[in-house]
Amino acid sequence: MKLTISYGVEQEVRRVLEAIKRIPWYLEQGYPAGFAKLPEGIHKDSNEDEVIHAVKREYVETDYAECAAALQREWQAIPDGFEKMRNEPSFHLGNEYSVVLTKYGSGGSYNANINEVIVRITIKLQGGITGTVVHEIVHMTIQYLIDQYQVRHWRKERLVGLLLERYFPGLTKMQIMREDISMVDPAFEKFFPNMEAVAKAIGE
Repeated sequence: MKLTISYGVEQEVRRVLEAIKRIPWYLEQGYPAGFAKLPEGIHKDSNEDEVIHAVKREYVETDYAECAAALQREWQAIPDGFEKMRNEPSFHLGNEYSVVLTKYGSGGSYNANINEVIVRITIKLQGGITGTVVHEIVHMTIQYLIDQYQVRHWRKERLVGLLLERYFPGLTKMQIMREDISMVDPAFEKFFPNMEAVAKAIGE
């Protein structure tokens, strides 16, 4: 699987503006205030000009270049979990993903429509940036089922955590869940690897 890595000031400006828009959603899901990292002096009411100036003030190209080089190195050592996932037709897995490096927003996010991962280079979670990229790609492999069966956010996160344990053991740590997800594990144990059956069982 190939990664195409990019970064730049314009991408950072878009990321910050998007993070500002999503602040109410993060709070609704139970994430703590300040979960989405913003440039110094930027807040939910900042305008685009203020964001541009703040991003340019903090932008250091070598920070991103060093991270990109490290990610490419570590990617070669990722276990063959994705190859195993390809054997199951209910996972929609691409051959190439774009990775946008950022200093802002959440630790990681994705756009399944264009096979894009956005990852924060300052993330301190177990597995680091590489583990976060794997996490977001696993999300994308089942996003069509999440949409189809309207699976709630934290149920989706638990499901992805279980898939990571199965296919990439020890790479990342299970997230702290912020609502009742007790129905996910039994459904996973009963129906795995039929992800459509799992999604149907835990959907709304």
